[in-house]
Amino acid sequence: MAAAEIDRAYLPWSPSCNEYFKGFSTGRFDKDSQLWYILPIQKVSLDHSRGAFVVGHAGCDGIEFCFRISDPGVWAYYPIEERWELLAPSLAELERGWLSGAITV
Repeated sequence: MAAAEIDRAYLPWSPSCNEYFKGFSTGRFDKDSQLWYILPIQKVSLDHSRGAFVVGHAGCDGIEFCFRISDPGVWAYYPIEERWELLAPSLAELERGWLSGAITV
């Protein structure tokens, strides 16, 4: 996929998703939990029915970390309850909170 195509495909999630493409597109792996909590670009997905750009997951109960259209920040989506929760204002803050244990789901 060419860079221009990527830009168009993810435009609805901008500017929140810009941080992902600038510094997190290789993903982040938590060695302690053996989990890709932020996914590499080959594994991210778009869920247009929920308006979600899925960039990671919690490793349990199908909980995903997402950007939402028109809602800044990084959100957790809880599929069992079909509800959203704002986790962090940015991926950098999600990473700090996840690794320190300050952010849990």
